[in-house]
Amino acid sequence: MRSLFKVTLLALAVSSAAHAVEFKPGDTVPSAGAVVQQVSANDPAIAVVTQLQAASAASALEKDAKDLADEFLARGGVTEGWNTDKKIYVAVSEAIFDSEDPSYDDSFIIKRSLKSMEAALDAKRTIIEYIHTDMSASDRVSTPGTDLNTEFKDKLDQLERKAESQRKQIAKLMETMDAQEAEMLHGVTFGDRANALMDAAIKKIDAGFNSGAIAAEKKVSFDRAKNNYQSAMTDHETTMNELNALAGSVTGESYSMVEAVAKMPLFGAVTTAQFESWDPDRQQYKVAMITIWSPKQEEMVRAMITGEAKTAPQGRQSLIEYLNGQDWSTATGGRKFRDNQGNFYILGVAASPVGSSSSSERKARGVAELMARKEVATALYADVASQQKAEQAMATMSGGAGKDVSVAAESFSSELAQSIENRAVQGLSRRFGRRVTHPISGQDIYVSIYSIDAGSIANAKIMKASQYQTKALDVQSQQEIKGAQAGYEQAIQKTENNRTAFNNAKVAAADSVQVSTAPEKSRPVQQQAPAKTNQSGAGSYSGGGNADASDAFGW
Repeated sequence: MRSLFKVTLLALAVSSAAHAVEFKPGDTVPSAGAVVQQVSANDPAIAVVTQLQAASAASALEKDAKDLADEFLARGGVTEGWNTDKKIYVAVSEAIFDSEDPSYDDSFIIKRSLKSMEAALDAKRTIIEYIHTDMSASDRVSTPGTDLNTEFKDKLDQLERKAESQRKQIAKLMETMDAQEAEMLHGVTFGDRANALMDAAIKKIDAGFNSGAIAAEKKVSFDRAKNNYQSAMTDHETTMNELNALAGSVTGESYSMVEAVAKMPLFGAVTTAQFESWDPDRQQYKVAMITIWSPKQEEMVRAMITGEAKTAPQGRQSLIEYLNGQDWSTATGGRKFRDNQGNFYILGVAASPVGSSSSSERKARGVAELMARKEVATALYADVASQQKAEQAMATMSGGAGKDVSVAAESFSSELAQSIENRAVQGLSRRFGRRVTHPISGQDIYVSIYSIDAGSIANAKIMKASQYQTKALDVQSQQEIKGAQAGYEQAIQKTENNRTAFNNAKVAAADSVQVSTAPEKSRPVQQQAPAKTNQSGAGSYSGGGNADASDAFGW
């Protein structure tokens, strides 16, 4: 029985949103400001994702993340690739990394985020490769020069046959001297034992000629057989030395290569479900994602970009109910959602590990928020590029006098990328931010969710225009204030430079003074009333200029 996996399933299946018009190549992009269109809830692409949503659930099972993804597709009645009846393309992707135990792997959450990104990007790769791929392929089999084994084997066989013929003649001469040895010589094949017997027979026959045991007229044929045999053996040894020297040389090569390159913008491909698991036996973490693209989904994204007003069939929940009803500790990447008002949202979910300090939580929040915004932006606008290359090679080498030796190897290289650069993004809203515990690793993480929808984009455009209008009025107001101040200062300077009033006042004052010799009467001194004083006291005070509480939060 398979070991119990720690498995977490988050299947957030929500419908795409687009009007019920068939997508055809060459369709023109709808203009901004078009009449609001309602998507048909009976559209196949809408129906299948609704079915997937109904099949989703959070659970812990004794299964691998990829197994859960496959079961999820089976319940939804779809398969990987293009589903003609549903008019959707389904991409299933996975990414794996080794982890001895996530509970004490300090960088586990970061690895998880990066592998989730890899899986999402791999899914987009399969979609753009389906749309258009530039492929190169090459197969080659070569045999350099002559097959050395074949060439040397033919030569060795010829020499062995020559030696065997001479051995039979020697054995025939031995019959008159030693019938048993002659029989042995007849029975051996080529090899070390045959050579030893042959050398012994030659010495014994030479001795027989010297003693007269063998008739002298047979000596000519004996010498000829002996010389031929020795010549064959010398040539055989030379040939074997040459063959052994060439052992290991390449006698044949096989090579196969295929390369696939795909690069294009991709709109409307959004993750529908995500699964993750950790296998304690293999010590591997795996994340699997299901990504869906459909013409209807692309049209909804296109409407967001162009500003066209378009609604989807009403969903089951409001956005608030949806956000509060999910376990976001098990989610990363992009999602899509349609609320009970027919609004279509693209969500970006990201997580970052939180340590024990407040500064670590601040950092985690900052990283998660930026990554969540990135997920939304790349779902809308990203250009995707993929380059993959696979090679297989086999070399066959001479094994000398034995069999050939073959070695084979293969390699695979891959480059996946998606990017946006200096892209204006409007309408991104922060929807969720919370510190939670990741169920597989038991580590604390900060999860952030951002969203974008057609209403947010339109409202952001209105807010931007309003802000710049207010800025223009502010600049104009400041110019008026500064102009008036400059005028006031100029009037003061002009008055200070004009001495006419000073001179007239001086003459008038001098003429008005009259000298009198009569004593001046003293005037009674008026008593001033004492000034009122305010004594400080304890209490609470409302700040000046505060708005009414009911009005302060109204807009």
